[in-house]
Order: sequence, then C-alpha cells, then structure tokens
Amino acid sequence: MERTVNWFQSVLGWHGEIVEKDKGGQGTYGYVFCVPPGTDMAHFAPSSYINLFAGEPVRGLVAFMFVHGIEALHNYVISKGWRGITQVKLEPWGARTCEVETPDGCILWFFEPPVERRSGP
Repeated sequence: MERTVNWFQSVLGWHGEIVEKDKGGQGTYGYVFCVPPGTDMAHFAPSSYINLFAGEPVRGLVAFMFVHGIEALHNYVISKGWRGITQVKLEPWGARTCEVETPDGCILWFFEPPVERRSGP
C-alpha cells in the first residue's frame, strides 16, 4: 500500500494517506485524493478519491475519472517518467480519453468531455 500511495503522489501528483495498519505495520486501509483532502472537505472541488484496501489488487479498470486538461495530465505523467499511459485518444462522441496503468496493473481511465460549441454570437 505504501508503494501505491507513493506512486500516486510521485507520478500523478495526488495526495494520499494510509489510515490503518496491521500489527506488522502494513497498510490495511488508505486513500488517495486528486486534490488535498482539506480542499475537498471545504467543497472547493468535487470529491475525487480512490479507496485502497489490503489484499491482492484488482486488475483492469478500477476508476473512471473526469478531468479538464487531459493533455496537461498526459504530459505531466510522461514528465514524471511513467510510460504506462496511452496516447490521448479522440472518441467517436467527441470526448478525449487516456488510460494510466498503475504499478499493480490497475487501469485509471481519464475522460475529458467534448468542448461545447455554440453557434451564433
């Protein structure tokens, strides 16, 4: 769990905490936030976090996350040296997406909605 929290902090720039540990000091429960927890609790940003539990990680898609600035996210992850990210893809419905694979084999799917275009003045 420590390795996972450190990965979220160093690669995605998220904030994380291990809340509970077993008698051996291993994490049994934690979470990671895409914004600092205090900011989230103050309702300045929507709640965006992932709970972490002890045990074997679930492989495959574990999170579907809305994001503004998907290119900036992509470039940030690449700049941190992480290669487990797909190119930004334009979906048929106009959204842009990319997937990030965690060290445990979990997939985070990031989605930026299409820009709303208005006609006329």
